[in-house]
Amino acid sequence: MTALLILLLLAALGFPFPAHAADEPLAVVDGVAIGSEEVEKSLAGQLSKLEEQAYNLKRRKLDALIAQRLLDWRL
Repeated sequence: MTALLILLLLAALGFPFPAHAADEPLAVVDGVAIGSEEVEKSLAGQLSKLEEQAYNLKRRKLDALIAQRLLDWRL
């Protein structure tokens, strides 16, 4: 379970993963396949929050860099 969460976090951060065919299972447990669609559906809310946090973090950093450059320019 921990490994799955780490993989999903890396995916959310843009870490490249080998491509899987749409019908290719990510895992098989007791003969039952687990596909990427099932994983993504079950994590949709959490992934959405992570994406929003990443966006907000980037936006704050951009604002700080803009402010710093404006200060440097005025000096």
